[in-house]
Amino acid sequence: MPPRVTNETHVIVPDPPKLALTPTRPNAVVTVAAGDEACRCLRAGAKHMSAYARRVGADFVICDWPGHPRWPMSSKYVIPRVLDHYERIVYLDADVLVRKTCPDLFSMVPPRMFGAVDELGQHRAKRDHREIEYECFRRAHGYSTGPAEWYFNAGVMVIPKRYAWVVERPRGAFPMGHCSEQDRTNAMALDNKIEMCFLPQMCNWQSWYDSDFRLAPTDAVLHWSSSEPDRRARRVASMEMYAAKFPVD
Repeated sequence: MPPRVTNETHVIVPDPPKLALTPTRPNAVVTVAAGDEACRCLRAGAKHMSAYARRVGADFVICDWPGHPRWPMSSKYVIPRVLDHYERIVYLDADVLVRKTCPDLFSMVPPRMFGAVDELGQHRAKRDHREIEYECFRRAHGYSTGPAEWYFNAGVMVIPKRYAWVVERPRGAFPMGHCSEQDRTNAMALDNKIEMCFLPQMCNWQSWYDSDFRLAPTDAVLHWSSSEPDRRARRVASMEMYAAKFPVD
């Protein structure tokens, strides 16, 4: 049975505006900040992102389009508008810290491929319900069904212009789930059999399976990803502490 669509659970994501960007390089490091918490996270990590962009020879682009006011996560659907101007981007969530030891993600992904970290193994190790929820999403929205082959986290992605459509906004009413945007991106990539390059786990080392990053390699990209209230409550303070611990200079 398809999920019940109501104004309380679903929104229609507006069309993102065209962006007035002036590229100086073919590639860009891109982030999106919508809402108070995301903006506070970005203030903690923006200097690191900017330095990272310089290090990998890319422009640094911050997008503040708010998306739908009831679903800040929908602000990520501005990403394709950035790809109107660039050949490739490294997309980073606002709660990502790229230390000066982090690798050049552009160099790790062939130019025509879509790059991300497959986190399906972590979900299975934790025995959480994410895989089941993703399968339910695919079934409810008309995507292929069956066990997941992979499931990447959409907080760190390398996206070429040819795959901008993979991260385009949904048409029609769409559920405001914590992972529904990520579920759709994965389903679009899977069903259309795009060329994927799965990056090593250290390229998107997440707090939901290593809360204090005690096991993180020294060159890991740190990502404060979590929907749990206790982790979200201390995310900004934790990012500020790590940004100070690993300065850009």
